[in-house]
Amino acid sequence: MVMLLALVPVSSPGGAFALQEIPTPNRVSAQMYDYQIFVASPNSTAGGDGFLTTDEPQSGGQRDIVVSEQTAQFKSPRMLTDLFVEGYNGLVRIKMFHTVEASNPGVNATYTFTLVSGGSSWSDTVRIEACERTLLSGCPVLEASAEISVPADGFDIDEDEQLVLEISADMEGCQDQNPGNGLPSTDCTATIFFNDIEGTSDHTKLEFKSNALSESLLIVQRDGAELIDGSQLEWYPNDSPDNRIMQFRFQVESSFGRFDINSVRLSLVDPSGIMKVDQALSDSLEGVDDTNWAISGIYDWEYSRGSMTPGEYFVSLEVTDIQGHTIVIEHEDLVMKQFGVSLLHGDGVERSVEYIAPSQITVIPLQLQHRGSSGQLDIDLQVITNFNSNWNVSFDAPGGYILNEGGAIVNPILTIESPQDLRNAPPQLVIRAVGEAIVDGSPEIVATETLYLDLEKVDTYASPFTSIWNENRTQQFDNSSRHDSFDTSTPRFVEDGEFTVFIMEIWNNGFDEDEFRIDILERSKAIIQIVDNDTGVVIVEDLNDGTYHTDSINRHMTEVLQIRVKPSGDRDDSDQGLIRFEVASEGNSSKISEVEFTIQRTFGVRAEPVFDCDSVPLGTVNQTSCSDGMSMRIRVTNSISDSSTSTNWRLINPADLQRNIDSDETYSQWEFKIVDNSGDSIPYLTLAPQQSGEVTLEIDPPDQVEMDSHILYLRIIEADVEDDPAYFDMQFIVEIGPGNVQLEIVQVSADAPINAGEERDLVFRVKNLGNQPQFVYVDVDCSSSSTVCTGWDSDIRGTGNLLTIEAYGQEDFTVEISSPSNARSGERVEFTVVAEPQTLAGQGSVDDEQISSANLVVTMTVEIPDIITALMNEIVNPSPTMLLVFIVALVTIVLGVQNRRNRRRLANLAYEEMEDEGDEDDDQEVDEFDFELPAALGSEEDSSGDEFEIEFDDDDIELLE
Repeated sequence: MVMLLALVPVSSPGGAFALQEIPTPNRVSAQMYDYQIFVASPNSTAGGDGFLTTDEPQSGGQRDIVVSEQTAQFKSPRMLTDLFVEGYNGLVRIKMFHTVEASNPGVNATYTFTLVSGGSSWSDTVRIEACERTLLSGCPVLEASAEISVPADGFDIDEDEQLVLEISADMEGCQDQNPGNGLPSTDCTATIFFNDIEGTSDHTKLEFKSNALSESLLIVQRDGAELIDGSQLEWYPNDSPDNRIMQFRFQVESSFGRFDINSVRLSLVDPSGIMKVDQALSDSLEGVDDTNWAISGIYDWEYSRGSMTPGEYFVSLEVTDIQGHTIVIEHEDLVMKQFGVSLLHGDGVERSVEYIAPSQITVIPLQLQHRGSSGQLDIDLQVITNFNSNWNVSFDAPGGYILNEGGAIVNPILTIESPQDLRNAPPQLVIRAVGEAIVDGSPEIVATETLYLDLEKVDTYASPFTSIWNENRTQQFDNSSRHDSFDTSTPRFVEDGEFTVFIMEIWNNGFDEDEFRIDILERSKAIIQIVDNDTGVVIVEDLNDGTYHTDSINRHMTEVLQIRVKPSGDRDDSDQGLIRFEVASEGNSSKISEVEFTIQRTFGVRAEPVFDCDSVPLGTVNQTSCSDGMSMRIRVTNSISDSSTSTNWRLINPADLQRNIDSDETYSQWEFKIVDNSGDSIPYLTLAPQQSGEVTLEIDPPDQVEMDSHILYLRIIEADVEDDPAYFDMQFIVEIGPGNVQLEIVQVSADAPINAGEERDLVFRVKNLGNQPQFVYVDVDCSSSSTVCTGWDSDIRGTGNLLTIEAYGQEDFTVEISSPSNARSGERVEFTVVAEPQTLAGQGSVDDEQISSANLVVTMTVEIPDIITALMNEIVNPSPTMLLVFIVALVTIVLGVQNRRNRRRLANLAYEEMEDEGDEDDDQEVDEFDFELPAALGSEEDSSGDEFEIEFDDDDIELLE
């Protein structure tokens, strides 16, 4: 991110832009340009009632909005880059075409203009008198203007934000729009006109200063450099060819969009003012992309050796937009140097490693080149790496080297003699070249260059690096140094009855020259010849050791051999087979390497995928990646070379191929379609010798397919031939990914009542409805209330709690439930059986969103055949209902007894009141306030032994009540 900020182009005086190392662009008025933002027809992407654009409307007709009835909202596109906007002395100008009409005089419209950017807005109003419209004449479209005050230092419209202009109008003098009494209504409106307005070449628009191209960039680099590598400012007239390629990386983008950019031109001017590069940049050039948002890419230009004079070179991009602005993006000046030296390994610029061995001499060839323009350079070569006294390090010219003129080359030799003990050997060799020249009559160091080489310790003899290629060496099949990078099971075609050529390269990785022995470890019944690729001489098998011997190969040199393979002629042998070689050092037989590849025998026809729905690797389609259906395009080639007759080839549907069905019977239920480019079924192909045709194989597996890499075959077979027809089985792979984890539980054993104190086994079955093997945890627990569950027990018996279930498989397990001895007859207790996925077998843990547990509720009903036991259990372990009955009965008895006692007390009280009736009248005459209360019910006076001797009839008692 820091580097990107450093490369942001910034305006310089005079309207040019230079790449400067500052975090944000300078924003000075002189660097800005006058912009007209037109109000055009609505854009579906931007939204709103109209579109704010730099593109002048010239079609689509006139548009209008009655802003006295609604607020018009005009929107720009979402900005592709940040846009800085500045007003004229802090004012954004608005020009509009409008009408304010009224059917009576004295009407005015007050327009409100609001500019919105992000969370900020600025407004202004303009009051305009209405035109009085009559039946004979209307009102003309008039031009008006307004100015919105914005911050004096401007404002930003951020990337992906929009500039919005809102216009509304309030009408004055239109209050009596329905006066009544048969008088006509007052009609007054304010209307804005935009887009291609009739009768004028001008438009409704905004005017401000900005630079929509301010975030464009230009950077000059060496060929192959990335943006993060920065710019390359120093260049040399006589540099190596790779270093004479200037890579101009650019990105020209407007905040408004690609439509705002008219043209882009790249220029390079030498110190004399001569134009070295003058190139219009468009997508017609290789490496240049013209997209919906920018013109960007890379333009490479190579100058010829010695053609550039020393001095400063001016690089710029000249960009014009659709409003005629010309913006120059300047790059920091390039410098073409007079003096310069390059120091390379003699084997080329790519060589970055040298090898040392105990008590051996390493000879390192170097290359010195004067890459400047002119002048003699005296070069002093220095070994910067610190070698101790046990090493002998020297150059072939200790006095130095002379490069007479620009482009001159010399080839020094550095010799390193290593000690026997390499434990303290330095890991890197650093060599520095210091160039001295006469400048203004005095010697001066004018150039330096440093070469870094890794030092790698090797044995005198080492395992060779061996690789296998196709005949043209354009495709590598295996490499012993990185065997894991290759799929050696991919079949390589070999024609029946013919030798097919492969290439073997053997690179001597040891320190000394060596010979190598080649042993064929596996040949799959094929006939194999090994031939020297340079001489064409067949290498004969050594009768003493049964291997093939190469010539002596110098250190770090490569021997190229032809491996000629003729497949087995027996049709009963497999068409595919492995070819494997061992290559061993002659100097040290323990230093070996192995390479291998797979061959597939063909009989005049072959097929291979050239495109499939998920592209990589070809011939393997993934159901998840191919959201629109799995398919692959297949090229079928008639490889017969000794005939002039066309052959009719039949394409066998993979669902009908017995080889597939023998592998998995369910493949016959898959749906395959073989179609041509028009989508029509094509069961046959007629091909001339060496002719190819293409078909498309569409693959639609059924719903229930196991997660796996399914290997299938498409057979192409010679039609109308019964005896030994030519054929080819093309392998393809269909990858079915994991589906949702779904489980289901069903009860296998029948429901039956359970006795008190009994253990009952119930068998359940858990089904894996998913397409992958599954570990399932099963459990059971009482799910009724804690009171009801007391004394009951449950467990998984026999299989344990963890089950392994194959895809679409099922497993049975047993649940043991025991009831308490005091269980009541008719009691119902619920148990929940749960199956929960734990870990996908072989696939790691289950994601939360994949988990789909299953459960089943089982109700156990107690049935006690012994009546006495049932009654005892009801007493010992009463149910809540029975307990309630007991309580109600007890309360009823208590209340009955109490009620009888109360009746007796009331009767006794009534008798006493009758006996004392006469005495009460006399007492009231003496003192009406002096009387005694009757004894309280249940007092000691009432507890005499003859309390209940007085008897009353029930009728008398009722009367007393």
